[in-house]
Amino acid sequence: MPYTVTSICDRAFESSRIPTINILSVTQQIAENAFCNAYLLERIFVASDNPYYSSLDGVLYNKDSTKIISCPKGQSAYLYILPEGLITIGDYAFYNCDDLTSVTIPSTVQTIGSNSFQFCNSLREVTIPYTVTSIGSSAFEDCDSLVIRCVKNSAAYNYAIDNNIAFTLYDDPAVTHYELNKSDLTLYTASFNEYLSVSNTQAALVTWTSSNTGVATVLYGAVTPISPGTATITATYNGFRFTCKVTILQSEISMSTARLRVGKTLSLNITGISTDIIWRSSKSSIASVKNGVITAKKPGTVTITATVNGKVFRCVVTVRK
Repeated sequence: MPYTVTSICDRAFESSRIPTINILSVTQQIAENAFCNAYLLERIFVASDNPYYSSLDGVLYNKDSTKIISCPKGQSAYLYILPEGLITIGDYAFYNCDDLTSVTIPSTVQTIGSNSFQFCNSLREVTIPYTVTSIGSSAFEDCDSLVIRCVKNSAAYNYAIDNNIAFTLYDDPAVTHYELNKSDLTLYTASFNEYLSVSNTQAALVTWTSSNTGVATVLYGAVTPISPGTATITATYNGFRFTCKVTILQSEISMSTARLRVGKTLSLNITGISTDIIWRSSKSSIASVKNGVITAKKPGTVTITATVNGKVFRCVVTVRK
């Protein structure tokens, strides 16, 4: 490579027939997909005095080997063991390495980049440690035979589910077991907030989201019903993700109009609510109400109101002799 080359752009070596590339000390920037589809490339070497990049067994890394940048397609063995201390698998790192059948990912890895293993058609199984908290788009796309081994609710587990990739679960004794206290929740529009929580976490560090804020909102785990429908509440902590399906039903008063004779009683209720209801009569001399039980006293018309959680329900009662 010419000594004047300081940067290598996107897909610079695509379809090239070069078996080896020497990165000189002056090269400062290399696009992560610079060597994609360089079908005959077997080794990438880096000058020892390059301050930005290094090479390990012909594979390109950043200088301190905390990030793998590119494994040459022609070099990829059936099994590749990533070094301890690696933190990031870069975008396109193993792109189209179709001879690769297995890769060992150390527990130091936190990020797997986009398209990093795309078109690795021979890749059969990969164990992704719970320490991986981010997996980019299309990271394992078109790995048709792949089975991901992962810890339940981890980033890898959710990636497999979201992308319809087969997976198996394993227990890691180093993993703190987190559990969401509910996976299904039914509330009514007049219900008070219901609180969700994830065990063994620092509550302030749990991120909460709702898939439909028009149905239910969530703040620090407190679910507030808004209107009838369904929503998924998602809690994310330390790369783990948990979901709760929330169903909101309409609260209604059992009767909106009623007729009573003097001396008779009638019970009203609010669907889904049994406590903390404030009952009032517009004219208690005609009909009084206590705990939802109306007592007719003399002929006339009154409005019975029930107030709960800021919502008001009404029943118009006509009293006859």
